[in-house]
Amino acid sequence: MMLTYLIAAMLTFSTPASQDYYCFPGNYTETTTSLNVLPSFLDAYEPEVKAVYKLASAHTDVLQWIPCYCGCGQRAKHENNKDCFIREIRANGEIVWDTHAAHCINCLEIAREASILAEQGKSTLFIRRHIDGKYTNAYAKPTPTPMPE
Repeated sequence: MMLTYLIAAMLTFSTPASQDYYCFPGNYTETTTSLNVLPSFLDAYEPEVKAVYKLASAHTDVLQWIPCYCGCGQRAKHENNKDCFIREIRANGEIVWDTHAAHCINCLEIAREASILAEQGKSTLFIRRHIDGKYTNAYAKPTPTPMPE
């Protein structure tokens, strides 16, 4: 939990995306053996980006219910914020990581904020409503993420 607060202090993502802003400078993937093994492509990014990927890997169960508001639903066919970080979780436990979130401040901020709320014990429905309330009006169209049950 201390790592989450440290990350929150280090990240100051506040620039909203306009309706025309998309984060697609060239996504690619890397496969690792598990959620506990982060992709090596993160070595090329700031430590804060790697820290948010670590948070995302710990909160895939929540992020699958949280939409992303960067436009990736339309452009990359993402279904939720988890897809910005992880393209696939294979039956054998392998993880196919995606570079998309590493390039996108919106993806990173949504995952960080949702993870912090999850670690504070907030319900997935509460987190979803919070993210929707914050991002709906000033950002791109959200991913087609169903409401949590």
